[in-house]
Amino acid sequence: MKFLLKLFQFFQRFFQGTKTISSEVNIPLEISEDELIVRGIVHPLFYSKKKISDNAFLPPPSGRKDVSVLRHDYTDSHFCKNHSSSLKIGENTYCGLGILLAKNVDEVNSAGEYKLENGELIRVFLKATPNIQANLPMHADIIYSHSMDDDEPKTLMRKIAKELKKKAEYLNDPYPTEKDWRGQAITKELFEQK
Repeated sequence: MKFLLKLFQFFQRFFQGTKTISSEVNIPLEISEDELIVRGIVHPLFYSKKKISDNAFLPPPSGRKDVSVLRHDYTDSHFCKNHSSSLKIGENTYCGLGILLAKNVDEVNSAGEYKLENGELIRVFLKATPNIQANLPMHADIIYSHSMDDDEPKTLMRKIAKELKKKAEYLNDPYPTEKDWRGQAITKELFEQK
C-alpha cells in the first residue's frame, strides 16, 4: 500500500508540478517507525550559535502540549520548506529544517526515566493530526504528557527536548528566502551514521 501511495505521489508531482498530495488521498493515521518527520526551524528561537536548540522540540509556553511537525513521507521537501517558512513566530526567521525518524520519539522515552516528584512519568508520543481545512493532511504532533503551564518544574521536559534534539538532523537552508528546497536531500540516509 505504501508503495502505491509513493507511486501516486510521484505521478501527481510529475503532472502537476511540486505540490502536496491532495486531501483526497487517504494518509494512514498510524505512523510507521521509519517515517521522516520534519520540524521547521527558526532563528534565533530554535537555532543559534550554529546549532539547533532544545526549544525546537518544546511545546509553546501557552498551556499546549504539542510540537507541530510534518510527515515527509506524504509530501515533499519543497512543501515542508514553504510551509515552515510561511509560519510567523514573533521576530524569528525561518532558517532550515529539523529531521527525525518517527521511531526517535519512542526512543527518547527509553533514554531515561523522566519522573515528576509524585512519581508520574513525563512521556512523548507522535500522533497524526491531519488538518484538511489548512491543506495539511500530512500534519502530526509530538505530544508531551504534560503542558508547559503545569505546576511542575520544566527541567524534565527540557531533558526530553534535548534528547529529541540529539536524535535530529538539522539541515540548514542555503536559500531561505527562495521558494523551493535546494538544500541537502531529506532521506532516511541522514540517519545511517547515527
